[in-house]
Amino acid sequence: MSAYYISEQPVIERANSMKIMRDIDVILGDCGLEKVTDTFEVYPDRENRYTLYKIKKMRAVVHACKKFSGETIFIQYPTALGDKFIFPHYIKSIAKKNNVVFILRDLPGLKFKSSLVSKIDRRVLKSGYKIISHNQIMTNYLVRQFRIPAHKIINLNIFDYLTSNVSVDERHKSKEVVYAGDLDINRRLIEKYKNAKIDAKLNLYGPSSSEATLDSDNTKYCGIFPSDLVNLKLKGSFGLVWEGVSLDNCEGIYGEYTKYNNPHKASLYIISRLPIITSKCAAISKFVEGNKIGFSVKSLEEIPEKINSLTQEDYQQMITNITLIANRVSTGKYLGEIVKKIINQA
Repeated sequence: MSAYYISEQPVIERANSMKIMRDIDVILGDCGLEKVTDTFEVYPDRENRYTLYKIKKMRAVVHACKKFSGETIFIQYPTALGDKFIFPHYIKSIAKKNNVVFILRDLPGLKFKSSLVSKIDRRVLKSGYKIISHNQIMTNYLVRQFRIPAHKIINLNIFDYLTSNVSVDERHKSKEVVYAGDLDINRRLIEKYKNAKIDAKLNLYGPSSSEATLDSDNTKYCGIFPSDLVNLKLKGSFGLVWEGVSLDNCEGIYGEYTKYNNPHKASLYIISRLPIITSKCAAISKFVEGNKIGFSVKSLEEIPEKINSLTQEDYQQMITNITLIANRVSTGKYLGEIVKKIINQA
């Protein structure tokens, strides 16, 4: 029996989701899997000609899979192939004769609180032989809400972030905190942080339509850099994983989603050797605290006091712990080991 994967590669990276997609594709190839068809080129735009290309490519994948029977086929979910309304039909024909393994990049219905999309997610994922979930909290959701048997689900725990440029700069404890991501999405959060005059400086990285207004006494806009190099540009002592609209808890669409997902920026901070600060209600806090690579707080206003309470020895131990994980994350070990285990057991 052979193992295959549907190869999807972004042509242009405009978001972390594109970086995740590319890295997963590379890791599957490195594990020795064969492509079902030629790589599907993913474009960030949504032009009509691209929609037709997606549907055409999905049909080509289904046609190529007709010769398979009892094979293991890995698919990223959500996929850029086809269309969210017709993909469930296409995937059913593939899963009927083969062991389909879904690698969850996201759970769109949960992320955007859409009951319609959640029904599509459920229909697709229930057809899987195995599902690689973000973490145990997301797995519990899949078991409870989608009625997917727990034995079908494997926890990834942290996303890989492939790079040959792992940061080696020496880090020292300070009250400078990196905040990377889509700054427009988190504009309200940044404004509240500024107005609260929290005594820990946020160094902001990422796209913004209003860069000039981001600077203040405790915030500084530092620019936007390619995903393969940004870890070398991050200046600070900690990395902040916090989404939503509140200083105190996980509120708003994106804030609520952090209760379930593994934000990719956590992986970016890990390869940057930046101990992580996150919310106690965020799912990633269990990984952070369990591996002693940072700390969690109930409110962003707790950050200065928490940093002050850490000794230099405490901080350096976090750096040591995070360096060990960075070596695995940067080389694709987390997903790669799971993929090989599934192949051997299929």
